[in-house]
Amino acid sequence: MSTYTLESLPKEKNKFILDTNILIYLHGVYAQSDSNKKNMDIYSNIVENLIKRKAEILLDVIVLNEFINIYINHKITEYCINNLLSNDSFTNKHTKRNCPAYKEALKEIKVTIKNIESAYNIKWIKEGYDFISNVSSSNLEEKLEYMEFSDYTLSKLAEKEDAILVTNDFDLIRCPRINKLVAS
Repeated sequence: MSTYTLESLPKEKNKFILDTNILIYLHGVYAQSDSNKKNMDIYSNIVENLIKRKAEILLDVIVLNEFINIYINHKITEYCINNLLSNDSFTNKHTKRNCPAYKEALKEIKVTIKNIESAYNIKWIKEGYDFISNVSSSNLEEKLEYMEFSDYTLSKLAEKEDAILVTNDFDLIRCPRINKLVAS
């Protein structure tokens, strides 16, 4: 399998999966910080290139779940800082839902996801999760020794879809069985 840069990307039409980190830097809470400008410029250049190529960009529920959770947690942390509250006030899903920042974050996420879908011409991965049936308590440790479950799932989807994974995640970058476009 290959590791690409934007310059070495094959010319033929490929499918791409965007890792959560890319979406968070371009459309999430990190996009609001000047300290992340370098990463945002790199990722923006990659995504603009993919859009110009009319590349098929795939997203799945794992990436969506991570994006939503990171976004909400960041907004709740901001709320706590701005209101001189302990972040411990909102530690589980029930207390998070009672935080005023939670509802505001959901509104922002809804608009953001709609914008991503229309700008990137997203195709949602709805099938192909059958590899999960091969994960069991007896082999879980082996499967997750070098990466967390969401990364494992994303790598298996990239493999199954024969897609290039756009990532800056070290665990995914060193995964030998997938093609990846290293965003760094």
